[in-house]
Amino acid sequence: MNKQAISFLFLTIFSNPLKAACSGYQGDIVINEYNYIVNFIELKILDSSAISNTSNFSAWTLTLFTKNGQNVNSTVKNLNSVYISSENSCGLASVYIDIPFSPNEMADAVNVVLADGSSQVVDVFRVSNDVAPSSYYGGYSACDISVLPYDTDAPQLVNSRHKDYSRIADGIGSWLIMPGTGANSEQSLCSSNDSGGGGGGDIAASSFNCVENGSDGIAGKLYSKMTAQSFSFDIIALQNASTIETSFASSADHSIAIELVNANTGDGSCANYSALTPSVSQNVTFIASDSGSKATATMSSRTAYSAVKCRMTDATSGSSIVGCSTDSFAIRPELLTITSNLTNTSSTGTPQAKAGEDLTLTATAAAGYDGIPLIDNSKLQAHVGATQNGSLSGVFNVANSGVATGSAFTYSEVGLFRFSAEGVYDENFTSVDQNGDCTDDFANTPDADGKIGCKFGNTVESDYFGRFTPSHFDVTLNTPVFSASNSTFSYIGQPVMYATIPVATLTAKNAAGVTTANYTGSYWKVNPTDASFGITPSYTEANHALMIIDDAAPVAIDNGGGSGTLSFSDTSSNILAITKSALTAPFDAEIALSFTLTDTDGVVVANVNDLAQINPVVCGAPSAGNGISFAGYKEQRWGRISLANAYGSELMPLTVPLVTEYYDGHNFIKNFADNSTAINLATQLSLNNGSTTKAGNQAITIGTTGSTTATLTNSPFSGGDARLELGAANAYGYVDLSLLNTDSWLLFDWDGSGVHDNLPTARGNFGLYKNNDKQIYFREVY
Repeated sequence: MNKQAISFLFLTIFSNPLKAACSGYQGDIVINEYNYIVNFIELKILDSSAISNTSNFSAWTLTLFTKNGQNVNSTVKNLNSVYISSENSCGLASVYIDIPFSPNEMADAVNVVLADGSSQVVDVFRVSNDVAPSSYYGGYSACDISVLPYDTDAPQLVNSRHKDYSRIADGIGSWLIMPGTGANSEQSLCSSNDSGGGGGGDIAASSFNCVENGSDGIAGKLYSKMTAQSFSFDIIALQNASTIETSFASSADHSIAIELVNANTGDGSCANYSALTPSVSQNVTFIASDSGSKATATMSSRTAYSAVKCRMTDATSGSSIVGCSTDSFAIRPELLTITSNLTNTSSTGTPQAKAGEDLTLTATAAAGYDGIPLIDNSKLQAHVGATQNGSLSGVFNVANSGVATGSAFTYSEVGLFRFSAEGVYDENFTSVDQNGDCTDDFANTPDADGKIGCKFGNTVESDYFGRFTPSHFDVTLNTPVFSASNSTFSYIGQPVMYATIPVATLTAKNAAGVTTANYTGSYWKVNPTDASFGITPSYTEANHALMIIDDAAPVAIDNGGGSGTLSFSDTSSNILAITKSALTAPFDAEIALSFTLTDTDGVVVANVNDLAQINPVVCGAPSAGNGISFAGYKEQRWGRISLANAYGSELMPLTVPLVTEYYDGHNFIKNFADNSTAINLATQLSLNNGSTTKAGNQAITIGTTGSTTATLTNSPFSGGDARLELGAANAYGYVDLSLLNTDSWLLFDWDGSGVHDNLPTARGNFGLYKNNDKQIYFREVY
C-alpha cells in the first residue's frame, strides 16, 4: 500500500502515569499492532474525522510503561516518521509509526498508551514478556477495552510475544498473541485475529495484480487479445506494490471475484471502472499452497475494447479488498469485413458511379470496436485486364457498435476494384499494447511468447466493388479541310468532300480531370451506331441551307489507355452541298460540323480543345471567317451550263458555244475559273436532225447527202469552255443539240417556269448564216 507522510507526532515519556480519564476519541482510533523487533506501532483509524477534525493531533502521545507503571524512558523522543495509508484491506487508513526506541526499551514495555492532546486515554495496548498476566500494570480499567491473556497453549512462544500482537481492527474483542513475521507484521491488519497464529491467523492481501500466465507477478504485463480468443491470467496477491504476499490465504481459503473492466471509463480509479458488457467474470479460490499466485480459468470476450484491466475483489475477510491490474490490454477484433453500396462486379449494368464520384465503404468488426479503419492503396486491385490500379481517397468515420462507414470515398479509375488482404486495416486500436505487448503485424495466432499482432484488417480479398465509369470526356479536334470542287471555287449545289477529314480524339477523365486508363476493352462504351447514344454528324452554314450527302456515324477506335478517336467520312466521298435556290452572288461558305458524344453509360463531354464545352461538340462555326476551311477558296458561285445556236458554212466545221457561266450578282458571265466540268458526248449530248436522234459521239445525217459528228476539244472544260465542234456537213441542213444528265448544280430555268431544272438546247445550222449580232435594224428595199 502507498504511504504518505502527513505530520509529526511526538512520543512523550511521562514521569507519572496518565490519567485514567477516557478520551472522547475512544473507539475512533485504536492501537492495532506493536512490534519491538522492527520498531513500529500501527494505529488503526476507524473514523477519519478523528484526524480531519482535530487540529491538535500532533499533540497526541504514545507512552511506553513498564509493568510497575514506570516510564520506559524519561526522555521525550521525536518520531522518525509518520505515514498514513490511503488504501488498506479494511477500507480505512492506518498510521505507521517508526518508534525511536531501542529494541530492549520496547521489549521491557508492557503497556502502550495512546492519549489525546488533553492527556486523556484513547486506547491501551497491554503486553507482557512474563507468564503472569496479573503483573500487567493497571490503572486504566476505565478506558480498557480488553486485556491480552497469556497463551497457556503455547508457552514456548513467550519469548517472542513482542514480535507481533494484533487485535480485531474494530477495536473490540480479545487481544491475541501472534508469532509475527517481523517487517511483514502489519499484514495482520483487518485479519480475523483468530488463534491459528501468523499475523492474526490469516494473511490478507493489500491488493492484487493480474499478469500473463507464468510471468513476473509484479513486473509482468498483459498482452493484446482477440475477440473470441480464449485466454487466462495469473492473479497475484500483493503485500505491497513491489512484493508478492506469498502467505496469502495461509490459514483460510479466499474466494477472489475477478472481472474484466473497461479502463476507458470512470474516473480512473479501480473501483469505478465499468465492467465489460457482456460481463466477463469468474471466481478464483486461493489456498495456502498457491503462495499468492493463482491462474484463472479461461475466459473470452466477443466484444472489442481498446483498454481493459482485471479487477479483483476479496470479500473473504468481511472488508472488501479491491485491486486492479497495473497493466491494461486491448481486446481487438479478429478481422474487418468490407462492403460497399456499389456491388456491381461486371463491365455492364448497375449500380454504377463515375470515377471520382462519392461511394460508400463499410468496415464491420466485432461489437464494441470504436476505432477508425485505414486504407492501404498499395493493396488495391483493379479488375482483371485493367491497365492500371486506381487509387482510393476518403476516410472512415469512427466506428459505432463495431461498424465504421465512410460515405465520401472516391475511386480514381474506371471499372472495378477490390482490396487484397489487409487493404483495410486498423493499427491504432491496440495502442495501449504497442509498447511490446503485441507484435507489429497482423498475426491472429499467438507467437511463442503468447503475443498476437497489433494490427488487424480484412484477412482475405474483398469482393469487387463498382462499376465505375468516366466522369466525362475531354475532346481534342483536328483541323478538317474541305476540298473546293473546282480548285478555287465550288458551284452552289455542287458537292464537296474532305481534303482532311475531321478526327476527334476523346480522353476519358475522372472527376479530378485525370485520365482513366482503364476505359478500354469491355469498359470502352463509345458506340457511334447505338440506337440511343449513336453519333450523327450535323452541318450548318452561316446563311444558306445545306444538302447533306454523307452523315454516316464516325468510325470509333479504342486506342487503349483511356483514349480513342472518332473519324468522320473519308477524302473520296461527297459530304454536302449548299442548296441551290434563287440567284445569288458569289459568297464564302462558312460551314460548321457538330456532333453529340455520349457513351452508352451516359458519359458526356466536358471540355473541347482544353476549353469548357458540353455537347454538342462543334468544329468550326457558321459565321464569317470561322467555318471549316477549304483547300483553295471557300467561294461559292451560282452557275449554269450554256449552249448557243451556231451558224456556218456547210463546208467548214461549226463551233457550237458550250460554256459554264456564273451569276456575278448582276449578270451571268463566263466562268473562266472552271477547269473541272466535263461532258461525255456519248451519254450527255443528244443530236437530232428532225427525224433521227443520235448520241453525241455518233455521226448524224444532214440534209440528204451530208453528215456531221460532234467533238470536244476541252474535256474537262478549260477556262469554262468545252470547245464543242460539229464536223463539216457538206450539205445544207441543221442538227439540234440537247444536253442530257448534266450536273444538277449547272441546271437553269431555261423554260421560264421559275424552277431551275432545265438543261440548255441549241441548233447547229449548216449553209445558213446568222445575222450580224451588232446590227440593230435591217431592212431590204426593192
